[in-house]
Amino acid sequence: MIALRKFLARSAVAAATVAASSGLASADSRLFVAYLYGGNETPVAGDTNAFGIATVSISAAGSICYSILLHNAVAATAAHIHAGVAGVAGGVSVTLPVTAGTPTRNSGCVAAAAATVTAIKNNPQNFYVNVHNAAFSGGAARGQLQ
Repeated sequence: MIALRKFLARSAVAAATVAASSGLASADSRLFVAYLYGGNETPVAGDTNAFGIATVSISAAGSICYSILLHNAVAATAAHIHAGVAGVAGGVSVTLPVTAGTPTRNSGCVAAAAATVTAIKNNPQNFYVNVHNAAFSGGAARGQLQ
């Protein structure tokens, strides 16, 4: 458990540093965090060994930048922001491109619809990040935005 806490603390610092250095850490941007766990997936549990963190930074212009660090999982095949409260599977709101063959680190920036950006900013708890891989195509790990 101590190793998990250290990993998450280091991940949060690293992700915040990435967001700040990308120029998105301004007064008009919002930064959200999702703690990813395989057991959070629904309706079927994901990879119960997988854990990590995702940060999502939304600029006033509607750009969404993200950083995903996942531990104890095989290479990611996809990642998304979904609409859905904790325990509920929801539809994809934003696709977060991943680099094939990189299981633990993915980051980038994408454009999103203005309505989606507003909804996430106003009610982040109604959205979650999940990461998929070949072994868990329905989702390896999931975490609610906060």
